[in-house]
Amino acid sequence: MNDIFFAVNNRIIPQVSAMDTCTHKPPYVHFKRHYHEYILYLITEGELFLREDGEEYHLKKNDCILLDPSRTHMGIKASSFSFCYFHFLPGYGENKYKEVNEDYVLGNDEVLLPKYHQLENEENIEFCRELCGKVHALSMVTDSISRLKASSLLHLIMLIIADDIEKSQFREISSGKKNNSVVNDLKWYIQQHYMEKFESEEISLNFGYNYDHLNRIFKADTGETIYQFLLKIRCKEAGKLIDTGYYSNTEIASRVGFGSSEHFCNAYKKYMGYSPRQKGK
Repeated sequence: MNDIFFAVNNRIIPQVSAMDTCTHKPPYVHFKRHYHEYILYLITEGELFLREDGEEYHLKKNDCILLDPSRTHMGIKASSFSFCYFHFLPGYGENKYKEVNEDYVLGNDEVLLPKYHQLENEENIEFCRELCGKVHALSMVTDSISRLKASSLLHLIMLIIADDIEKSQFREISSGKKNNSVVNDLKWYIQQHYMEKFESEEISLNFGYNYDHLNRIFKADTGETIYQFLLKIRCKEAGKLIDTGYYSNTEIASRVGFGSSEHFCNAYKKYMGYSPRQKGK
């Protein structure tokens, strides 16, 4: 299957012209068409068989595909499936997204959106399905505010897909398909679990290595220990919460994984060079 991606400006909201959720059963076969807009399909149940300019796609639950105006698509055979769809154009007068490959260097404010992708991250799957559940209700209303909500909902779904493909590529790198280093896997794990209680025994169990060995190879690669990297991530995330002005030190400590506000304040000052109170001023 060809690896086709689109570079999408994440600050520009697409303009939705039609959307809904649908269920089809045999003998229905998707009709042939060359459409003037982009179409995003998200499969929620069953399977859909499509061909787009000679490339065949067997879409299953949690799969998504972006059909674009430069290609003709059609059904291959009858099947049972449920999906939600969006017909849309890029916003602000843009006529198309930039077609690129996975090695494309993203510019500022750009995300990489795949033509075809199977959602893998459980949080992204749950979030996407929750948003798809809102599609039908919004499709029944045609006022301008509802249309803006629809476009914003599609924009959020596209960002979730872009996030999922990024996580998938990271897993490929860390699993040895592109790089055999366990350090990348550790970084990703810490970035996803920094707010949880950190146990060296659990890290050893998850990665299949003695913790001291992991710590040595991590420091050799990054210049810092696993725990130092963890503290850095926690302090950076704490800084974002401090900037909102909504949370006490105790609340921030709990949200980012510190056992107490005192531990949080000491670690933050050591890492940042100033206290949380000074940042908040």
